[in-house]
Amino acid sequence: MAPSATVTEKKKDPRDWRGLTPPLAEWILDFVASQCYQRMTPVQAATIPQFLGNKDVVVEAVTGSGKTLAFLLPIVQKLLRLSEPTKRGHVFAIIVSPTRELAQQIYNVLMGLVAFHTASSEMLPFLKEDDKRPDSAVPIAVPQLLVGGTTTTQQDLSFFVRHSPNILVSTPGRLVELLASPHVHCSQSTFDMLVLDEADRILDMGFRQDLQRILSHLPKQRRTGLFSASVSEAVSQIITVGLRNPVKIAVRVKSLRDGNIIEDRKIPASLQMAYLLTPASQKMPALAQILDKLNPRGADDRMSAACRMSLAAST
Repeated sequence: MAPSATVTEKKKDPRDWRGLTPPLAEWILDFVASQCYQRMTPVQAATIPQFLGNKDVVVEAVTGSGKTLAFLLPIVQKLLRLSEPTKRGHVFAIIVSPTRELAQQIYNVLMGLVAFHTASSEMLPFLKEDDKRPDSAVPIAVPQLLVGGTTTTQQDLSFFVRHSPNILVSTPGRLVELLASPHVHCSQSTFDMLVLDEADRILDMGFRQDLQRILSHLPKQRRTGLFSASVSEAVSQIITVGLRNPVKIAVRVKSLRDGNIIEDRKIPASLQMAYLLTPASQKMPALAQILDKLNPRGADDRMSAACRMSLAAST
């Protein structure tokens, strides 16, 4: 009698983008594939199902761990699965960042994501016009970046009134100014998600009062995601006041020191850091050479930028 064949089931990958519950929309998976993100990071795998599942989350993770997509994907998916478009002047989600640079990075990723959604991408060109954007018959994502130094508060408000953005990416001070306007509505029926990114830095930079003002404008019945490299006493106070029964997620990166002592890393394990010793006169040529090796395409632009940096450094 022939031995019976054994069938070995393939073990499910817990970080497979298609294995999430609830599942991500197909167009979001297309975006993820376009960015060559083959698998979720541990932060994304732990956070996305909870945030999509209407849970408040407190996520303790190092910078560069993939947390931006961990909150952007749930926000955009939930917005675009509404039964009808958000009303004009009504906000669905707010992302608060401590610095202009970080807010700009988040906004850029968000715009790249939205470009993969057909109805939303068709609306993006109208955001550059002075006239009001057309209404949409289906839910769409309309982002707005709010940071100082590039536009005035009045210009931001004018953009809001014309185009009715429903996802705001902002630094604390500029957001407080916009929310004070009677034209901006964060009502119980519309507003759904708040993200405090790098909450420890928001508090360290003295934005506690602004944060309290922001929370006072928002309905208590909402989903909140707090992301921080560390959970200090000050951050814990914000958690107590601003979140309801949050799911706490801590993703730490361990490394071995001399003597096999395990310590927490402050950067992702996948991030490689190195340095090069070179004479001062050769710094910019060496930088241009490294950039060219990393990505030969666009080398002329990088060489030009390196030359400008060299000229500025010598004056």
